[in-house]
Amino acid sequence: MVSHPLNPGMEMVKQVDHLPGERVAGVVLGDSEYWLVGSNPEASTDSRSLGPFGAREIRAIVLFRYFPMRRARAFR
Repeated sequence: MVSHPLNPGMEMVKQVDHLPGERVAGVVLGDSEYWLVGSNPEASTDSRSLGPFGAREIRAIVLFRYFPMRRARAFR
């Protein structure tokens, strides 16, 4: 979970797609940079439009999705 950098107070749940040191979109991520993406590429506000997120910007890690119940599952 990260805060939206252009809309303070809005929190977004995103997936880590690339880790520090990996190359993405023609850029190598720094030592504490992560590339975050949403589950809907056509409509997500994520690293594809905002760039990499720093480790300090990641506020929480989602461990379990419980709603809707048909999609409930644990993450590791």
